[in-house]
Amino acid sequence: MLHEQNWPQTQEQLTRQVSKLAREVSAMSRTMQRMGAEMGSEAGAATADLFGSTLHQGEVLARDLGKQAQRVGKAVRKDPLPAVVTVVGLALLLSLLFGRRR
Repeated sequence: MLHEQNWPQTQEQLTRQVSKLAREVSAMSRTMQRMGAEMGSEAGAATADLFGSTLHQGEVLARDLGKQAQRVGKAVRKDPLPAVVTVVGLALLLSLLFGRRR
């Protein structure tokens, strides 16, 4: 079972992971925009627009996830009990779904 003193570390790990995800999505967006710009044809321009729009939405999503992770971290620091119950419940559910059947 998780202890309360581990929650700040867990929240920091989550924040780092979300930040890393946001950087990766941003890098993917730049790569896809360069690839679309290099295509040069009309279809390439349409594809570049589609990729650019999709990856922009991904960047927005990653940024929102980062903000949400910070909010969750603050809530967990204030009152860790709901988070502990959620983690235990999720672990139980996953063990039931993916547990070995004999």
